[in-house]
Formats: sequence, C-alpha cells, structure tokens
Amino acid sequence: MPKSRHKKRKHQNKPLSLLFNPSKELKQIDAMIEAGGLPEALQKLQELAPRLPNRVEVFEIMLMLAVELNDKQTLLKAAIRLAELQPHVPAHHFNLFSAYKQNLMPALALKTGRYFLSRWPDDSELGRDLKKDVEQLTELLQKDALKLQLPEDDWLEPMVLHEKVQVALSQKKFEETKRLATQLMAIMPHFPAPYNNRSLANWLLGDAEAAIADARRVLEIDPGNVHALSNLTRFLRLTNRLDEARETAERLKAADSRSVDVWTKKAEALSYLFDDAGVLQVAEQADKAGALWGEHADPFLLHLAGVAAAQLGEEKKARKFLTEAAKIAPSFARAQANLDDLDKPLGERDGAWAFELTDWLSYTLFEEFINKVGAAADSKSMKNLKSAAQRYIEKHPHFMALAPALLERGDSVGRELALRLAQMVETPETLAMIKNFLHSPFGPDKLRQSALQFLQENKIIENGAQISFWSRGKQTEIIVMNWRIDDVAYEKPPAAAIAVAARGFKEMQRGEWERAQEFFSQALAMAPNSASIGFNLAVAEANQGNLAKAVAEMKALAERHPKYAYVHCQLALHALANGRIEEARERLKTLFAFEHFHFEEFATFCQSQVLFFIIGDPNLEAAKHWLNMWERFYPDDPKLEIVRPVVVDSPLARAGAKKLIAWLRE
Repeated sequence: MPKSRHKKRKHQNKPLSLLFNPSKELKQIDAMIEAGGLPEALQKLQELAPRLPNRVEVFEIMLMLAVELNDKQTLLKAAIRLAELQPHVPAHHFNLFSAYKQNLMPALALKTGRYFLSRWPDDSELGRDLKKDVEQLTELLQKDALKLQLPEDDWLEPMVLHEKVQVALSQKKFEETKRLATQLMAIMPHFPAPYNNRSLANWLLGDAEAAIADARRVLEIDPGNVHALSNLTRFLRLTNRLDEARETAERLKAADSRSVDVWTKKAEALSYLFDDAGVLQVAEQADKAGALWGEHADPFLLHLAGVAAAQLGEEKKARKFLTEAAKIAPSFARAQANLDDLDKPLGERDGAWAFELTDWLSYTLFEEFINKVGAAADSKSMKNLKSAAQRYIEKHPHFMALAPALLERGDSVGRELALRLAQMVETPETLAMIKNFLHSPFGPDKLRQSALQFLQENKIIENGAQISFWSRGKQTEIIVMNWRIDDVAYEKPPAAAIAVAARGFKEMQRGEWERAQEFFSQALAMAPNSASIGFNLAVAEANQGNLAKAVAEMKALAERHPKYAYVHCQLALHALANGRIEEARERLKTLFAFEHFHFEEFATFCQSQVLFFIIGDPNLEAAKHWLNMWERFYPDDPKLEIVRPVVVDSPLARAGAKKLIAWLRE
C-alpha cells in the first residue's frame, strides 16, 4: 500500500474544540435512538448540549426524547432554548407553552400563549385550541391573584417572576435565582415562595447559614409551610445538627398542605433522616389522596418509597414502587439503578440509596472538592492528595461528619468517596468509622475488603486478630490475615546435606523411623544449623518413643529459628494432645505475626488450626474456615483426605481428631 505524502496529524496539542466532531456525536445519538436506547441517547445529548448551545438540531432531538421519556424538566429546557434560538418559528413557542403547563408553571404558560396569539393570530392549526387554554388559564390565575392580593391591573407579572425563579433554579442558575427571588420579595414581602427558592439557591452555592435563615423566615410568615420545613430539615441534617433536624421533621410530619408536591417534600426530608417508616407513611397518605400512582404520579416520591421499603426488608414492595418510578420516567436513572442493585447477589449489592453524592453536598462544595482534591489526585502524589483532602475537611468539617451517613446510605460514588476521605484524613474518629464499617451490612463486600486491607497495611488491625465482618449478607467472625504464600522455602541447606536428608524422608514415608533418624543425623552433621533437618530428626525420634527429647529439641529449634513455622505447629499440637489448650493457642498465635509462608508450611498451619478448633476450642465454623483456606492454597495435599472427615459436628469426629495427634501424647 503506498504511503501518503502528507504527514500524520498530531492532535495532542490542539484544543478540544478542534478535535470535537459534532456530526459524529449526533450520528452516535441517532444510532442509540434507532437501537431503542432512548435514556442513553438523552444522557449523551445532555452532555453534548453545553458544547453545542446554538445547534438547533441538538435541542430538537432533546425535545423529542423528553416527550417520549416523559422527562418534563428536560422538555422545558429544550423548549426554552429552541424559542431563544429560533424566535420566528411558531411551533417552538407552542411547544414552550405546553412545556410550561406540564411543569405546572401556568403564569409563564399564559404569557407564552398570549404572545403566540398576538404574533401568529391566523395560525389556525396551532392556535385553535390555544385560545381556549389561554382563556381557562386567565380565569384560573385571576382567582389566584385575588387570593394573593395582587394589583388588578398588573397581577400576571409577579406570578411570571415567581415561575422564572423556579426555572432558573431548575437550570442550576443559582445567582440568577437569588436575583429574581430578591426582586419578587420586594414586590411580595409576605409571599413564602421566593424565600424558599432563595434558600435552596443559597444552599447550592454553599452558604448554609443564609439558606437556613431564609427557611426560618418562611416559617415566621407561614409556620406550617411544608417546603420550608422540608428544606430546613435537610439543611440542618446536612450541617450535622441532628437534634434540630429531627425536631423540625416532627413539625413537618404534622404539617398539612394541599400543594401537589407536599408528599414528595415530606418524604425527601424524612429520607435524609433515614426515617423509613415515616417515608412509607407519607406514601400511604399520598395513595389515599390519589397522588401516588397514575399519570400525574411523582417518580421521585415512588423512588423514595421504594428505597424506604428496601431498607426495611420489604423487597417485594420496594420493587413495586421502583418499577413504577422507572416506568413513568425512564430517564430517572436512580430508580432503575436501585432495581438493578436488588437483582445482584447479597455480597455485591450497594444497598438501596435515595440520594446521589451531589444531593449530600452543595453544588459549590462538590465543585470545590473536584477542583482541589481531584487536581491533587491527578498529580499522582499520595502526599499531595492527603494534604488536599485534609485541607478540604478542615475548611468543611461537617462533610466528614456526614461520612458515616454516606457509608450507610450513599450511592456507590458517595460511599467510596467517604471511605477514601476517611483513609486520607486518618484521625482516631475516621479510623473508628472504618473499623465499624467492617461489620456493617451497608455496601458491597469488596468495599469492606478494601477497608480491611487499608487497616492491615497501616497496622491498625494486626494479623491474627479475630473480628466481626459482614459478608454475603450475614455477620461472620474472621481472622485477619495478610500473608505472602509461595514456593520459596525457609532455608536452603547444602546440596550434599539435602541429598542425605532425602534418603531420610524416604525411610520416614515407609515408617522406618530408626533408619530415618540415622540419615537425618548424618545430614545434620553436614548442616548443623538447618531448621528443617533438625526438625525432621526430632520427628523421627518422637515416633520411636523419645518424645521428651524430641520436644526439647523442637523448643530449642523454635528459639533459634522463630520464623520456622513447622516447629511451632508441632509444639502446638503437642500441647493440644496433652490438654494444654492455652499453650497451644499461644503457640499458634505466634504464626499470625509471620509475613511469609511456603505453601506446605501454610498447609501445616491450617491443619493445626483445624485440629485446634475441633479438639481444643470447639468451633466448627472456624475449623471449616481453616479447612477451606487449606484446600484453596494446597488442594493436592494428601493430608487433606485424612483431616477432612474430622471437620463435622459429632463426638466420633472429635475422637478421630484426637487419634491423629495421639502419638504426641506424653
């Protein structure tokens, strides 16, 4: 194939805008839609939109997908942008009118409808039904304006301003939300809504005290305001003022309102407090009011109810709520994610979660974390990363106070972040939290194993410690281990000594103990400091009835070779055979401090532990645990066939275990 005369283009130094191929991206989205992946296509489109804010086709496809997926907020976002990009197209304004109505923004819908009729009065196709809708909205809103004591000649604009605040908030334009809300307060100082919306904007901008102050101001105006009580409960909880949060939640439960989203606001606040029974009670109230199921159901309320049911162990009920939420709003990903999690085996589940990480942290604090701690992570310096994390926590101490809640009820991202931050901050409080996580039923087993590994590597939990550990959906007792197991022997005696000792092994296998002793004695003379040859010589002597001498030699070997596993195991079994249980326990405990085992040494250690938990400290589960490890690391060990039959719960098995070490009895 002939080579091109042109040099290959190098993209690494070009800005992203020059590498970005919008046509290719849109073709990928079209392919997703063709394949039926509408939620995935919408997500991809939402990621693409900020890079292509002026491409009409992006927002036309977004509008279409939002209609198909019943995603009302995305529908509104797309409709607003299309009307801005092509103000001369009647259909865009008609769609905007419809989007405002679906998002329960009647004042903006009315203003948009009036604009359409004034601009295109002769559009019989779109304008036919619009005239009737505008008349109905005018009548409805005039009644509301009368209740709000708005001026007769200018009642619509304050209502429009109120809904513009809501739109700005939904589109994460928080400074604009504050500006518009403050304007509305000047016009309607006793209207609670702008204070509520400004309090949310303040919270999301990271100003918790201003957010709390605005929420309290609403309650001065309207003590039973559900939105304010819900928001205040959330803010107090997330700033670690639990007692105040619970007190406010009790007021919230007692509050009454005819607002259509009252049930969701109540359930949301109670979910932050893990009041699962309270959330289900709210769902039941919504059901009785006809607001839980059907066309106008709120998928978020159904999702919260599903999570609460799952947390209470009512899995069938949880699936019903979550399935309905995913059905009526396919783009509401967390409902489907919780359903998928319920389908996993117990040890792999994250556990039901109501909120994502960005719900626990304000928008600004999350951005700060990404910019500062994330940048340190990119430097690939653990020291820099730890310093950045510690500075972040010093500045925002309430976040670390939320870490236990994230470990219990966070999504997978939030839970892992809480654990990693706790490890980086490494205070007594965070280390205690990590230890508690080991025996908690929250999150997947692999994350608990990661936490255990951290504690082991930092010597916070030593090898050999017996701890409670949650695994595969139940609490179990485990012995902490972190050993290197391979085929590297403890020592390598001279070749000549090994050759002679090999003849001793052959005699030992035939039961010719006296001949074995002779060969081992010869080999030991050639390698006087060999632990393995000295040990086998002592075993040969013990099998000829010289047990006292053999034990003395083994003890001397243990002194000279404290890291030689065989001798400690044999001395432990000798103590066990003679009823000295604590001595056997202490001898075996010595081996937990080892860092390395030859795989045959480890098999002998496992065998000794199995016999100890059958004879000395009866614990069948522990014996099985050690047998399983033995089988995993050395499945071909012939001694397994001898020991397996004694790992059952019966007096006969215990008698069989004792028989295996009877030769060590004095």
